[in-house]
Amino acid sequence: MAFYESVGIGPWHDYPDLTAFTDLDVPSVDGFHKLIYKWAMIGDLQLQLQLVEAGPDGTPQRGFLEAHGPCVYHVGFVVEDADSGDREAKALGLETSARGRRPDGSGFTYFHTRDLAGVTLEIRQSPPGENLAASTRSAPDGTPFREVHHICVAVSDIERAAAFYENLGIGPWQPLPRMNDLVRLDGPTPEAFHDLAYMWTTIGDPQLQLVQPGAGRTPQGDFLAAHGEGVFHIGFSVDSVDEAEATAAALGLDVILRGRRSDGSGFSYFDTYPSAGVTLQVRRAPAS
Repeated sequence: MAFYESVGIGPWHDYPDLTAFTDLDVPSVDGFHKLIYKWAMIGDLQLQLQLVEAGPDGTPQRGFLEAHGPCVYHVGFVVEDADSGDREAKALGLETSARGRRPDGSGFTYFHTRDLAGVTLEIRQSPPGENLAASTRSAPDGTPFREVHHICVAVSDIERAAAFYENLGIGPWQPLPRMNDLVRLDGPTPEAFHDLAYMWTTIGDPQLQLVQPGAGRTPQGDFLAAHGEGVFHIGFSVDSVDEAEATAAALGLDVILRGRRSDGSGFSYFDTYPSAGVTLQVRRAPAS
């Protein structure tokens, strides 16, 4: 949390008391109640952190942490009615991994989707009167991490993952053109970058991307080998990638992968996983 604050993402808030969920279908109620959540807003997107304590009371979150390390556990979707969302998900063939409801019917459901989607999917119905916009802080000038452009999930079989998302109504998916117009490319093995296969779609305003690494060494491939399928990076739109990279350097962030076109557009990935549990990236599209 302190790291995110240091790069301008915050303020962070305590999640309401989890004992408000009186109807729980989870592996361990005591384990669930011991989870500690913090959350912050990046524009309209809520970013959550979970502290998973060791102990005899197992939770899906702790099982994930022990198997994959500190990574993004789930992507959550807002629904008007959680029970209706459950029924729709069941009709699509999804199985529930955890479920909780408050007395007013609001709450959450997590689904067993990681093996096919590369990440756990969740639906949530907010309680009456929840106003997240009131907790949004305008990002300070000293950060490039203001406007989320996309979330990128690293997978071993991109066609399989895209087909699964399509079955859930998330799509259509389009291949991301290979970036053969880059005039500068810095990374562990620059030539391996061009073997990355990308597909993308939109979910509301942000893009959802899938990436399948090739044979050469890349940060994406290193992540997949070390942690399994999961959210590799969160991408942020910026007006100038060079200026954003300079700002990030002033914040103490090192670049692990960089690409530029002749017009200055391109991307920079930062070495934030050890502190943030996810890689942060800045990017600007070429002029149309």
